[in-house]
Amino acid sequence: MTLRLQPFLFPIAASLMFALSGCESSPQTYDEDLEPRGHPRFQFLLGWSPGTVTHDTRSSSADGDADANGFRVRIEGVPKKRKVGLGIDVVAHRSEDDLFGAAAMTESRLVDGFGYVYGHLGGGDLFTIPLRGGITIQSLELDAGGASPAADTEWTALGFRLEVEPELRLLYGEDYLWSVYAGGGFGVGVAEAEVDGVNDTFEASSRQINYEIGTRFEYDGVFIGVGYMDRRIRFNEATRNAGGSSLPGIENEFSGLFVSGGVRF
Repeated sequence: MTLRLQPFLFPIAASLMFALSGCESSPQTYDEDLEPRGHPRFQFLLGWSPGTVTHDTRSSSADGDADANGFRVRIEGVPKKRKVGLGIDVVAHRSEDDLFGAAAMTESRLVDGFGYVYGHLGGGDLFTIPLRGGITIQSLELDAGGASPAADTEWTALGFRLEVEPELRLLYGEDYLWSVYAGGGFGVGVAEAEVDGVNDTFEASSRQINYEIGTRFEYDGVFIGVGYMDRRIRFNEATRNAGGSSLPGIENEFSGLFVSGGVRF
């Protein structure tokens, strides 16, 4: 069974978080000596996501979906006495080989690398809003598994992305924290496609849309989280450099449960 969260729920969830941030529920109400947590200055995150890849090829029957697994690694930090830091976020997912049906034996593999600068908005007590902006590099491979090597295609893109991830702290003490978050990102880029057996490349543009929502529990700097993620990349129609033929545009989407853990302080 495919787990899907409709896109319209994301702005609703974000609006709810902003509304709740104005409530008089600060932990200082219960303990006046409890200092604000402040913004995290370092984070290391590992994540796993069982989900589904959905692939669409415009003006073609090469459409379908398949079970997939995704993995994520994020490292970011802000030096002391600084308000802006650096980070890297790598997400990869791979589908089963029945993306276009069992007979086609095609799987998709995507790696999304994001190097960025980031900082925080918000008061650092109940509410913190990480902002991330930087360079993206993506590689999407459609592998026909050797049945038809000429159908193997690789799309690569270089671009820019901006992300925001508001996080609302529902409950915290000196050693523990429970929060909810809703993040989203948008990016654009230039792209190139290569097809096995074609002695030329194709040029295109790309667009990325990502969002996720979830909850985290932290104790003594160690956290675990569970949520939902949806990550989409679209390549527009690609024109052959030598002229003549072109490749139809495609959209590749990964969505599913997201389980994470790591440290932050």
